[in-house]
Amino acid sequence: MTKKVFLAADMLVAFVDRMHPQHLHAKTLMHYFASEHFALFTTPTILDHAYTQIAQDISVSLARELLDSFAKTEVNMLFPDDKDLAHTYELVTNSPTLEITFTDALQATLCVRNHIPSIATFSYIHPYLGMSAFYLPV
Repeated sequence: MTKKVFLAADMLVAFVDRMHPQHLHAKTLMHYFASEHFALFTTPTILDHAYTQIAQDISVSLARELLDSFAKTEVNMLFPDDKDLAHTYELVTNSPTLEITFTDALQATLCVRNHIPSIATFSYIHPYLGMSAFYLPV
């Protein structure tokens, strides 16, 4: 069985930004994913969020390097279909809390559809979404 993990925008930003407080953790995770032959997934929306944050906080040239690295890697891009969008709308509108964003709900929907059990992120994942953050095994 292939090991899978979804890369969130904050993980990508921390990996690229050497001054980010989570940079060493992100670097360790990426090395672990490579050594353990994980299949990595993300979406164009997540890549855009990371690109925009890096361009605003650091530089456009570094953000472009992120895009260039994606063109050269085997990170799988997930694209929502109509059913995914309908499910995402339901998650957001039926959520018992206002904390659920459209991006987070879409990310969870795509992970469920593609049997991706966890997300590489440093952010809180609301339990309503049914996903969990990836942690290195002890």
